[in-house]
Amino acid sequence: MYRTTEERLRVGFILDSRWFGMKFNQGDRSKEQTLHLLIDAFIDEQVPYAIIGGVALQAHTSDPRTTVDIDVAVPDRADIPVVALEARGFQRTGSFEFTENWKSPDEIAIQFSTGQTWAGVVARAEVHFAFGKPIRFLTAVDLVRAKLAAATEPGRRKSKAHQDAVDIEVVLEEHPEILDHLTADERDLIDRLTRRPD
Repeated sequence: MYRTTEERLRVGFILDSRWFGMKFNQGDRSKEQTLHLLIDAFIDEQVPYAIIGGVALQAHTSDPRTTVDIDVAVPDRADIPVVALEARGFQRTGSFEFTENWKSPDEIAIQFSTGQTWAGVVARAEVHFAFGKPIRFLTAVDLVRAKLAAATEPGRRKSKAHQDAVDIEVVLEEHPEILDHLTADERDLIDRLTRRPD
């Protein structure tokens, strides 16, 4: 079992490399360098953020998995450290109402999510030390809530919603105490999402 955040992320980087190798014949590629550059930009600029999505799932669970992008929450679009990112070779690729998309120098996609919902997540973020630096991740409770919101989003692809439900189960298997921090409605929703057919 991979116990530390760094061990878990390293396994994810290995899986990245294998996935890129199989799909694009780019076997030496992973999110590692992008993550280092991204975190350094946030540290240098001292702006609030939280790593969310698949990378946060890697940090909170020991099940090996990969994800091809990095998702980050910031309270406001103005909190994105634009100058620091551009100085490190990142480029903006798209801007939408609640998200902004970038890519790293090695073509890894970065999505920044903004808005009031994420402001609370960022405020509650917890620090994990990995690779000699502090990295802010959303809490395991907020991870489950984010997965619940994604799974029930109208228009969400059925396969994606199913993966969200599986991710919730994986987190709860390692952190059953999370259930004590959820509302009765949230627990009922989890039961409905993860119920096995009779």
